[in-house]
Amino acid sequence: MEKKFYPEIQKYCPNIPFVIIGTKLDLFDDEEYLKSKKLDKNEIRNEIEKFLGLFPNVPYFETSSKISFNIDETICRAVRYALELEGKIKPQKSSCIIS
Repeated sequence: MEKKFYPEIQKYCPNIPFVIIGTKLDLFDDEEYLKSKKLDKNEIRNEIEKFLGLFPNVPYFETSSKISFNIDETICRAVRYALELEGKIKPQKSSCIIS
C-alpha cells in the first residue's frame, strides 16, 4: 500500500486533509475467501498498521457496504472532521446520526 498510495498522496495532496477508509471488512472474516486468495489475517493487519503509521494523525475507518457496517458513521465522522479542520464547527466527541 505505501509503495503506491503514499507517493501519490505526497505528490498530489501534500496539504489537503483526508481520511483513510478500509473497505470490504466483511472479507476479513471470510476464511474461504482468504484461503482462496492465499491471504493471512495477521499479515493483512500488519500491512494496514504499517500504512497507517505513515499517517499518524489521519482518521481511519473500517467499513463494509455488503453488511452495512459503519457506513453512515464513517461519512458522518469524515464530514465532521473536514468541518472541524475548516473551523466551521467545534470538535465534538459524540456520535451524529444521518437520517
